[in-house]
Amino acid sequence: MSSEEIGKIEDEGPLDPRPFVDRYYLKKYVLSPTLEGGDYRLLIHSNKLSLVTLAPSHPIITQNLTILSVNFKVSPELDRDRNVVSGKGKRGAQLLSPQSIICVIDTSCGRTFVVRAGLTSKLLEVNEKIRREPEVLKKEGLGYIAVLSPKASEFQKQLNVLLSEEDYQKKIGERMSCPP
Repeated sequence: MSSEEIGKIEDEGPLDPRPFVDRYYLKKYVLSPTLEGGDYRLLIHSNKLSLVTLAPSHPIITQNLTILSVNFKVSPELDRDRNVVSGKGKRGAQLLSPQSIICVIDTSCGRTFVVRAGLTSKLLEVNEKIRREPEVLKKEGLGYIAVLSPKASEFQKQLNVLLSEEDYQKKIGERMSCPP
């Protein structure tokens, strides 16, 4: 293949300057009504795979709290870290409801945050890096908590319940102007 066949980068039109996450993921939000669990965000790819992350309004981010640990053992019997998935049908994946706990985050100030799935889905993987380096959770694009595969039959209905970026910004603005 010659360089003429490949073409020049200038011929491909203007590059999209938006961050990777903004280009390829739909952002949906879950706000904690009590602020106990903190707010979190679901980044939903066009293939419907979803990344669970902390929302920009989460106290860990807004108050720059130091994360001591991220624990995927959510009960004595259930450890999300032991999730083993295989094959096209994702056999062995743990089934989650929107209220299922994915992990518990402990901070140096003594606050504990519970992160929930937000969608009826299968847990495909947890981000093992955040166990070793929990502060990665604060980094945009790197700090995902888990990868979920939403239940296809309920996906659109669940998507409509989650907050859009615009609705999220509006709710956060209301929360800031009228603190509890």
